[in-house]
Amino acid sequence: MRRTTLIRAGYRWFWILILMGAATAAQAQIVDTAVVSGLVKDPSGAVIVNAEVSLRSAATGLESKTTTNADGLYVSPPLGTGDYDVAVKAPGFATVVQHVRLEVAQRKEIDVVLAPGKTTQVVNVKASTVQLDTQNSTLSNLRTETAVKNLPLNSRNFAQLMSLAAGVAPA
Repeated sequence: MRRTTLIRAGYRWFWILILMGAATAAQAQIVDTAVVSGLVKDPSGAVIVNAEVSLRSAATGLESKTTTNADGLYVSPPLGTGDYDVAVKAPGFATVVQHVRLEVAQRKEIDVVLAPGKTTQVVNVKASTVQLDTQNSTLSNLRTETAVKNLPLNSRNFAQLMSLAAGVAPA
């Protein structure tokens, strides 16, 4: 009798560990950050090595910095969603500042051309980029608060929002 109790307890611990592992794996798939990458070059098309790229969050004021590699490429660390000011500077070139909005699981590519100039000169670029992400196959279903309020949901059940996402089928 004591042996069967130990076996049952062992099975119980086995399943608890399996479920904990599955929950950890499911948690690892959740992506709530975005990444900014790009190429920094001069007007002739030559890449600029060791240019400093700083990304400042408009909401929190936190700043992340990175530098370009030998190919003129940079990749930011994972960033939270929101509005950011991307500033690129290099010695002998004018600083370029560009505003960008990052959404969940987005990989935004921002290529920058630095013009020769004084290091104190700042060029602000205001332009929108294409919203199609050709680098990532992640499906995203971002809806604003206004859009959710105006949707004709039966009984205001938030679970019905999932049926609006691409690739979701009813069970």
